[in-house]
Amino acid sequence: PLVANLRNGLWYSPQCNQTCYFKSTDGHPGKWDLSPSRLNLHLLSTLSQHGAVIIADSSRGKEFPDSFSRTVPIWCATINNALFGPGEPLLLPSWISEAEKNAISEKLPHFVQVFKALVNCSQVPKQLLIPVFVSKLYPLTQSLESIRESIQLKFNQEKISIV
Repeated sequence: PLVANLRNGLWYSPQCNQTCYFKSTDGHPGKWDLSPSRLNLHLLSTLSQHGAVIIADSSRGKEFPDSFSRTVPIWCATINNALFGPGEPLLLPSWISEAEKNAISEKLPHFVQVFKALVNCSQVPKQLLIPVFVSKLYPLTQSLESIRESIQLKFNQEKISIV
């Protein structure tokens, strides 16, 4: 399913199946956050049902908005760690520095704590969420099914959903 990130994504992709709200400011360097008011829990059932979603958004002057390069991966890692326990990796795009990745990773336990305080994890579909970044400069070079199979082998997980 095609999902529009509110504001720009909806403007660029009016035929979307549903919307989500990942805010770029939650991914600004040094200001990383998991917003309790933007947990996007409705996406989890869509991901469980379809195995993947494509989120449409845009940015001025960058290939990817901070909502994609940081906020969505933080969301995925938070939910993965809440469902599968600590140690699930933060999967950021290759252009994010190792120092920034480490700084965000240090905040993950707090994000997981916030998530678990707000959500009954036993009612969340148990699936490993993996962000994949696609654009004109970063085209998809293999099928989603092939990506899913590679990820299943790498992470030894049966249920994989691609965001």
